[in-house]
Amino acid sequence: MASKLIGTFTRDHKGFTGTLRTLHLHLGVSIVPSTLSGDKSPDWLVLAGKERYTLGAGWTQNKDSENAYLTLRLDDPSFPATLTCRLVRQKEGENRWLLFWDRKPD
Repeated sequence: MASKLIGTFTRDHKGFTGTLRTLHLHLGVSIVPSTLSGDKSPDWLVLAGKERYTLGAGWTQNKDSENAYLTLRLDDPSFPATLTCRLVRQKEGENRWLLFWDRKPD
């Protein structure tokens, strides 16, 4: 199955801001650096809505590359299962980041 675009974001000194759109959600989302520590702690926290509730966490992939991207794990009571997504830069030199979701085959 092809990747589904479920969000668009921009990046600034605080992290990423944008919108997550699924069939049931249309939320303003912030992705901010995590303050958690430990070997498996996330690099990023995903916060949703004006209440900034925690929607998920993220890890930077290919940190030392120009092709760095984030792997995000999102969960919400309205989801049938946790979503694993990729946040990637649309084009080199542009400040537009796209959030893609892939359904794992059964």
